[in-house]
Amino acid sequence: MVTKRLPARRRPKQTKIPPGPKREDYDNIWDWIVAMGESIPKEVQDTIPHDGSINLEHYLYGAPKRSR
Repeated sequence: MVTKRLPARRRPKQTKIPPGPKREDYDNIWDWIVAMGESIPKEVQDTIPHDGSINLEHYLYGAPKRSR
């Protein structure tokens, strides 16, 4: 059996994320979830893959990307 070593992934530059809003400050859990999403800095949001669910194996293990 021949195995092929996958190329090493380049890790993105780590950005320090400030702590998000506290759950006890919100009466409704959905308002808290929205506030958590809005607290993520723009430069971090830009690094999140938009096709993460379909290409999970690619991002975790380096498998070939799938098309939609």
